[in-house]
Amino acid sequence: MNKKLIINEMLSNNIHLGHKKNLLNKSMELYVLNLNNKIHIINLEITLRFLVKIKKILGDLKKSNKKIMIVCVEKNTRKLVKTYSERVNMPYVNKRWLGGGLTNFKTLKGSIDNMNYIKIILKDNKFKMKKKRKKILKKKLKKLKSFLNGLKNLKNLPNYIFVINVKKNKNLLKESKKMKIPSIAVVDTNNSTENIDYLIPGNDDSFKSIIFYIKKITGYINNE
Repeated sequence: MNKKLIINEMLSNNIHLGHKKNLLNKSMELYVLNLNNKIHIINLEITLRFLVKIKKILGDLKKSNKKIMIVCVEKNTRKLVKTYSERVNMPYVNKRWLGGGLTNFKTLKGSIDNMNYIKIILKDNKFKMKKKRKKILKKKLKKLKSFLNGLKNLKNLPNYIFVINVKKNKNLLKESKKMKIPSIAVVDTNNSTENIDYLIPGNDDSFKSIIFYIKKITGYINNE
């Protein structure tokens, strides 16, 4: 990993740009380099150290047949998350996490199985049904797919979770901590590091930054 190259890449993707001084979360003080125009600047040397550690962890995932669930629920990143997660054959959430999915995985798995079953019976011509019944099933499938399609191949609890925007996903992080599932998360200067095992100090608001994280994480999984 070329240190200078990666830091320049992070700079060009706004990873260093935190929030205003008054929004600083105390748990992020260690990761702030300085203040520029009332905006906290994140220390990219530290971010790089975390990325090196995370790269080692993710590089072994495929070899050991482990899964990391990729979670980013920003509306403008849904297609991005889907495309890159499917490229590395990893489960993903790109709309909203259904609360209790980890702590009550049996219920979540039941919903996933139900979705997959409806897909089969709608596709297979041997299942004869009335138009009204078919319409009801199509409507149900559409709703299930909007939340669960990224998890369609999830057979067991994920081995890791990767989260962008910890504020929107704080309940998921609590669940992962309770279930002893290690979490990797991007943490901006206005957010808490609570319930996170491996943090990536960085901007979590910029679309450019989010593209950087998704590409890097999926690249590490592919040992790139």
